[in-house]
Amino acid sequence: MSKLQGRYIYTETGLPLAVFETGVPTGVPVMFLHGFGYSHAAFRPQFESGLAGDFRLLAMDARGHGYSGKPWTESDYAGTEIWADDLERVLDACDVENAILVGWSYGAMICMDWVRKYGSRRASGFVFTGSHGGLVPYTAAELKAKAKTNEDLRRQTPDFEHDITSADAFIDRMVHAPLSGDMKEALLLSRQMLPHYALQVMGSRAFENSDLKERIGRPLLFIQGEHDFANPPDVIRAVAATVPQSKVEIVEGAGHLPSAEHPEAFNAILRSFINEISSR
Repeated sequence: MSKLQGRYIYTETGLPLAVFETGVPTGVPVMFLHGFGYSHAAFRPQFESGLAGDFRLLAMDARGHGYSGKPWTESDYAGTEIWADDLERVLDACDVENAILVGWSYGAMICMDWVRKYGSRRASGFVFTGSHGGLVPYTAAELKAKAKTNEDLRRQTPDFEHDITSADAFIDRMVHAPLSGDMKEALLLSRQMLPHYALQVMGSRAFENSDLKERIGRPLLFIQGEHDFANPPDVIRAVAATVPQSKVEIVEGAGHLPSAEHPEAFNAILRSFINEISSR
């Protein structure tokens, strides 16, 4: 199994985007996109699995996150086009076509930002985990919770002790099955690499992609944790029922991060989906 290799790809403005790769160079490309506040390290259980023996596995740290550049202005995080452009830039630089795009939580939103601007011509399929990708409008309860989150973000100031404590508490809330010590530490470290000013802007953006259901145009698999606090399985099943070529797989005993909570089950589902698409 090859070692995970990292490199930088630069945007037109010179912002460095950290990209990581392992696996079989000629295999089906699988691009992983992490959640809000984390990094490529969220997918260590995939990089270090048998998937790397059969497929080309890639991940990028989104701007502001992980090892990628951290611009200072609000406009560098606002809107949808910058996220789409970053992903397109990475796909270009890595010469990726017919990819399976795997978006965890906010990563699914980046997928949809990309579909909105560039369509899905370079993708052969999508996997959303811990997210409905904004394919349905927010419910009243979700809007209320989002408003409270934004209020908390506005109140916060840089505070190391607070950030460590709150990040630790959120990870515990996010998962249902306990994570290994190494995995939790990787998530905690990733969280501290996102500047608070970026957190504030990103936390306030809207996620409304219900107009894109017909534009996805590719198979879409939702891999959902049975106990996901943010997107319960019933919500995801209802979304999938309205999106062409979509289906849902539930990982029992998992929360918002099934890829790390129960990686063997997650990886088996992902492998089956990739093979299904590749055989068409």
